[in-house]
Amino acid sequence: MRKHLFILPLIFVLTLYSCKKLEYTSPFVEFIKMNLQTKGTISQPDIGIRYEGEEIPWKNNSLKILAGEGRFEFYLKSNNEVLLDTIINVIPSEDIFYLYQLDPRDIPVIIKDDTKSIPPPPEGFLKIRIANQAKVMFPEGFDVIFHLDLGKGWEPVYTIENVSSKLSDYHIFPKPANGQEYSLSFINSITKEPIKLRNGTAFLGTVGSMFNVGNSTIMSLYLNENARRCTSYSLVGTNGGCYTVDFMFLFKN
Repeated sequence: MRKHLFILPLIFVLTLYSCKKLEYTSPFVEFIKMNLQTKGTISQPDIGIRYEGEEIPWKNNSLKILAGEGRFEFYLKSNNEVLLDTIINVIPSEDIFYLYQLDPRDIPVIIKDDTKSIPPPPEGFLKIRIANQAKVMFPEGFDVIFHLDLGKGWEPVYTIENVSSKLSDYHIFPKPANGQEYSLSFINSITKEPIKLRNGTAFLGTVGSMFNVGNSTIMSLYLNENARRCTSYSLVGTNGGCYTVDFMFLFKN
């Protein structure tokens, strides 16, 4: 009888160990590799990651995590300051995630390059999404209006509304024909007032051939501003300063 009493606790301990081990070896638990990189002003060696409250290694742009939603904390190793606490949904794919911070004064965000995994647009069309990093010029967000010269001057053909610091949803619209290019204008998303040059006329800027980049049809872009000396009326004037406007590629495929 005493021998049986000794064996029962042993069986109980082994059972607990087996259950705990099941968390890591069960075929129903799917571990995947997450491709996570940095973009902008953030340097990967300076950043630590806690996943579901536990420290995890970040080597060669790779994290080993569970498939599905998980909580990520990104912090500075130097002082343990948490830069971003967020939920990310990760599924097996070719998608690349970026911890992105264009301006050190901004809270970093997670952006996903899904250009290789999403369906392409129809033939002759583009699939585009945009984010706003022109925080002085467009602190409240903006609408971007695409214009084409259809023989009677520049005419609006498509509008993406409420562009903010987060990447918009994808928008599908025609790719310019050979020899054509889009011009862009901007209006305040709230007041609907156009963005103006220093001489008081509405801004209308060409973007050259950036939407005719080889065979690229899926693009993620951000709008950036560059401060300039106020020496020309062709600059955008706002908040007492002068700026040029640039679209920069994040991803394209």
